[in-house]
Amino acid sequence: MAVNFTDPADVVDAVAKIAITQALDHIPVVGGVLSAVVEAIWPDSTPNYPTADEIFNELKDRIAGMIGTAISQNDVAVLQQSLSDIGNVIADYQDADNYEALAQFIATKTTIDGKLDDFKLKGQEVVLLPLYVQAINAYFSFLRDGLIACPNWVYPSNVNPQIKYNEILKDLHTAFASAQTYTQATYATGLKAVTPSPPLSGFDQFNKVNDYVREMTLRTRLRRALAVFLS
Repeated sequence: MAVNFTDPADVVDAVAKIAITQALDHIPVVGGVLSAVVEAIWPDSTPNYPTADEIFNELKDRIAGMIGTAISQNDVAVLQQSLSDIGNVIADYQDADNYEALAQFIATKTTIDGKLDDFKLKGQEVVLLPLYVQAINAYFSFLRDGLIACPNWVYPSNVNPQIKYNEILKDLHTAFASAQTYTQATYATGLKAVTPSPPLSGFDQFNKVNDYVREMTLRTRLRRALAVFLS
């Protein structure tokens, strides 16, 4: 089915599909993973294409509507800024040449590490889960790109390239394991929350739960598919 690129709802679905079909396929060139993810999460200024904010709001509203939890405008502003900051530092990393890459990789990783917890606001974990997955997906892709590219970087004499490679690989394994545990637990919490009080009829309850499972599976399936990165 063709994607309507003027409709944020359609683009939300495309974000997940682009990341799965492109980012998790064979990687033909260095940067292929990261470029596909960045294009999906931080769209360019293509005419009629929804903005990053529109895609962000569509993700937020679809899940919030199912579990009856809203996010304050202040928190929304913080999260939008965090996504923007992540996009900006990844762009800086992509623009770096082999002489600048090591320093820019470290700077980008430090920034993203400091932003990820913004997507785990206490009491808002479920409604923010799809947004967290977008951010962590970008982080995984960034680390994976660094893992592939780092043998070509120019290193100062006091840095061992093999040790740096091992550090990035360890960071990727650790981040993936942590994110997998978090998303599984948060998904389960949200599934319990869709059981209404008083209970609905069996058919209506099935529809409500099924809506949650369908939406959240699409939004968070990437965390499971990302295991391919670690093979």
